[in-house]
Amino acid sequence: MIAIFATACLFPAAGKAQDAHYWTLQYGTRSTLLGGSVIGSVEDLGATYYNPARLALTPDLSFLLSAKVYQWDKVTVEDGAGEGVDARSSSFGGAPSLVAGTFKIGFLPGHHFAYSFLTRQRSELNLGIAGGGIADIIETIPGDELFATEISLTQKIRDEWLGLSWAHRAGAKASFGITQFLSIRSQDIAFRRLSEALTTTNEAVIAIQINEYDYETKGLLWKAGFALDLKYLSVGATLTTPRLNLTGSGSTLFNDAFAGADLDGDGTQDDRISSRQEKDIDAEYQSSWALGFGGALKLGRNKLHFSAEWYDAVKEFSIMEPSSFVSQSTGETINRRLTQNLREVLNYGIGLEVYVDETLSGYGSFATDRSAAPEDVGRIVNLTDTQTNASTAGWDLYHVAGGASVKVGRGEVTLGFTWSFGNQDIPQTISFFDPGVEDPILDDEATSKIKVRRWKYIFGFSFEF
Repeated sequence: MIAIFATACLFPAAGKAQDAHYWTLQYGTRSTLLGGSVIGSVEDLGATYYNPARLALTPDLSFLLSAKVYQWDKVTVEDGAGEGVDARSSSFGGAPSLVAGTFKIGFLPGHHFAYSFLTRQRSELNLGIAGGGIADIIETIPGDELFATEISLTQKIRDEWLGLSWAHRAGAKASFGITQFLSIRSQDIAFRRLSEALTTTNEAVIAIQINEYDYETKGLLWKAGFALDLKYLSVGATLTTPRLNLTGSGSTLFNDAFAGADLDGDGTQDDRISSRQEKDIDAEYQSSWALGFGGALKLGRNKLHFSAEWYDAVKEFSIMEPSSFVSQSTGETINRRLTQNLREVLNYGIGLEVYVDETLSGYGSFATDRSAAPEDVGRIVNLTDTQTNASTAGWDLYHVAGGASVKVGRGEVTLGFTWSFGNQDIPQTISFFDPGVEDPILDDEATSKIKVRRWKYIFGFSFEF
């Protein structure tokens, strides 16, 4: 068997973040409680994102500040490092929110304008596993070794959008509009592993593996919409363009080092080191076409909202291509690049808005949030691949939301929650159970389960000014 220091991929892409989901974040107070199922019926300033055409059909839009949104995330990898040995990551803090407002231009009567600042994607994950024991993990060295290994996987993603919207009526019941967004996207990914062993002859064996990328890009994209408001039905449709890259740069760090043992039994120690750091690498990021459709059935003073949005696949492209380099020890040429490709995705949702009285309304919703990450990607933990895919979140998510809004004077207060959940089975490629002669350190047949749970607590308010 290949021992723990010889393998190139000990830990699967278990510590994933929501980096390949389109419906994870919602905008606007009521729109959030309706699960984003408001493409044809949005009535708050979430219209700047969901359907800018609705800005011309919705009266009395207020300044919106979703200032108090708290989020608790938990990622568990069951049996991530062996049977009964789980890896966990959890966090609690403020969640991304929307700030938006409307304005007028005096010489353009009948035209509606709005601005928005929103977080389109934000994810942060820190996942680590440490373990060790006494076992014969290096076949070419007689006897058991005292060993220890520590693995960490961290990822941070931010994609901030600044939007400027315009809308205009096309008759009494129809309208069209468009929002131009400036996207500022950054991503930091880092995998680190330190493995150590002490032989029966008191000789040390050590392996260090590091794979890191970080970049920031700026780009433009547009979202156009059409809306129609009838007596018993509201409908709308949207088209979102791919991202037009403006500027971008990044850096990378790669280190693969080993010393202290003859792994192949040829009588020579297989010491090696391949290390390279590079900065100011050109970077770009691409996104997909998207088509959305939705509406609301008006059931008296209640409304049944529904929406669906299709996202096209994105063919593989290079976010960054660092220069090739020659290994300091082996002389081989090493090529590394950070890539991205996304699958076609269809999300849908349904929401119910219940009128209680003139000051109180209730909301409930369900929405899907399928992952666009491909299944066969080269993960950051695999140092043998020439490329690393920036998408790692392979599980599908499902969102359940509920809450209420209360009118207070000239403003409105919204309270509610969103619960999100998803699972995924992945191969388990390392085991840190109590090792012995009969127990393998590596188990290629076992599996681990990723469990993602998120609670979001919402306190939003809007007011006229």
